[in-house]
Amino acid sequence: MAALAKRLVEIQRAKAPGKQVHLQLLEAFAEHGQQATCLDAANLVASLRKARDEVVTRTPPVGMSQRQQLQLWAGQCTGHEAWQLLRDRMFRDGKDGVEGLSSTLLSRTYNNFRHMSLTREADEVWPLVASRVEDGSMKDAHQLLGVWNVAPEEHLPHLDAPLEKAMGADQERVWREMQLLSCIARAPDQPGSKAVLWCARELGRRLVDLTSEDIASLVVHLDARLRGADGVPGDLRDLARKAQDELVARDGTLEPRHLVGLLGSIDSRDDKLWTLLRRELLAAKVSVPQVLEVCRFLHRLPGGRESEPSLYG
Repeated sequence: MAALAKRLVEIQRAKAPGKQVHLQLLEAFAEHGQQATCLDAANLVASLRKARDEVVTRTPPVGMSQRQQLQLWAGQCTGHEAWQLLRDRMFRDGKDGVEGLSSTLLSRTYNNFRHMSLTREADEVWPLVASRVEDGSMKDAHQLLGVWNVAPEEHLPHLDAPLEKAMGADQERVWREMQLLSCIARAPDQPGSKAVLWCARELGRRLVDLTSEDIASLVVHLDARLRGADGVPGDLRDLARKAQDELVARDGTLEPRHLVGLLGSIDSRDDKLWTLLRRELLAAKVSVPQVLEVCRFLHRLPGGRESEPSLYG
């Protein structure tokens, strides 16, 4: 519907002060939505996701955590009069509803719902996603990766083999490190995943060319978050060790979020990685939650906080 699409674009571009963008988008849909299609509703969902991403970058109001802010945001969406209209358009029977969306749009819509923590809608889309994965009509690696990145843990076994096959079959596509890391991020949920192992091997071949931030993410996913896990392939353990050695050898600067994430890979104060992290933490500007994570880590070390007085100065 041209009028609605035009209005949604105008709202996103204007970002007018005083009225929150997601409410403007929903009001536009309420005004024009009687003639809207499922595709129009899917486009609204995509626009709402962009609006939410902008909310994440802003400091929450005084007295409110970011989680509370996002919960309020979601409640304002699902409680708006336009939301039921959106649901009516998306969950119609037959080809007029989500069943009529292409697999690319279906994957994107499922990803958007999950990303926005709109669990009810995501769960209603999932059976169609699962059916298309099963019958092979959703087989493009990008489509599958979009679902894999956000799907609940119990759905990952259904996606694993098709995703590994799709990524390996597309020999002409050069996967970006961000895409490979997004797949590997599910390793703690699915340690024996074929798709994770394929992506890990691909990143292993590029290890010396990766940025220090990407290597830090690799160590976090394959070591810090997999400590004590069962069924982890030896290849993943080996890659985690090589990535950690490469990170120490570079001796470079890392962002606080990486520094804190890597603490889970430290076994003792004699660890070479701790020498790097300790120096970086002393110079870094860390947030209060990050400081608390560092304190918890120090309490776990032999000698406790007294063993690192300079970090408490």
